[in-house]
Amino acid sequence: AFQGVLAIIGLPDAKLTVGVQVVGAQDGESSPEQDPGLATDDAPNASANIAAPQRLAVSILQAHGLKHMNNFTGDNPYVTCEVKHLDPAAEVTRVETKAVEEGDTLNPFWGETHNVEPWCEGESLEFTVYDKGLV
Repeated sequence: AFQGVLAIIGLPDAKLTVGVQVVGAQDGESSPEQDPGLATDDAPNASANIAAPQRLAVSILQAHGLKHMNNFTGDNPYVTCEVKHLDPAAEVTRVETKAVEEGDTLNPFWGETHNVEPWCEGESLEFTVYDKGLV
């Protein structure tokens, strides 16, 4: 599990507070321990070394120190979290928060937790802050 504050590239004073926790195997996947019929010979189970897809609970809590970006519609920041899959052919895995449209939009609070799957050990997560009004 990870809980911490990330620097935001391009905004030296800005910070994004997130939490990441593994919440189990991906839906529909059975782990080798649950299926004794998997090992059919006395050889070590080679598939045990392959990283099984996991499900992550990604909490996107808040940001501080965002810059004013939009003079026309006001700032409506939101965050995406994308799994940077090791397999370039893998489908994109991405979640996104709601845009903050009221209150202190330069220090927004989301307080959202999303399930992100599939994620395999060794894959990184990329968090990006966008402004809904500019997209």
